[in-house]
Amino acid sequence: MNDILEKSKQTKAEADFLLDKYRLVKILRQFGKVRFTGSYELDLMLKKDIDISLINDNLTVEKFTELGKTLIDKLETPSVYYRNTRINSVENRPENSLYWGIKTGDWFIDIWAMSNKVYQRAEKYIDQIKSKLNDRNKKTILSLKNEFLDNNTYGKQFSSRELYDAVLNNHITTSDQFYLYLKNEKDLNFYL
Repeated sequence: MNDILEKSKQTKAEADFLLDKYRLVKILRQFGKVRFTGSYELDLMLKKDIDISLINDNLTVEKFTELGKTLIDKLETPSVYYRNTRINSVENRPENSLYWGIKTGDWFIDIWAMSNKVYQRAEKYIDQIKSKLNDRNKKTILSLKNEFLDNNTYGKQFSSRELYDAVLNNHITTSDQFYLYLKNEKDLNFYL
């Protein structure tokens, strides 16, 4: 079981190396306040995915596009995805926000630019998760994530939020219990 903790630590160390190599935080700070969210912030990393919130109440689409160009040039990335929820809201995504999804190598970097008001909800959620984490449920979450990554369902059939809720609030400990939980849970209203 401690192997899963080591695997998570190694994944986060790879993320740190990537962030440092491209000086990503330094670049992002030119456009707003940088805060990590998701599994990186929670020390629950197995999937090569870094979630970043960029907080700026006055960031224009033009400046955010400039950030995207800088990142594309710097990361030499093969693919990017842009979203503007200021125009069209998307369920389970931050409202009134701008998004760059970047794939570089086998890593995904999700950057959401948002107002401080929108970020406060994300921060509250992260703080709630942190307050409930302990060694036992952390290992359970990581073990389940690992199993679901192996069978290619994690991130496709459900999100981390559903997994965190299942383990931390509903005491789920096995994949069979989790699938039953998903089947029975009809109205998951999570903010992302």
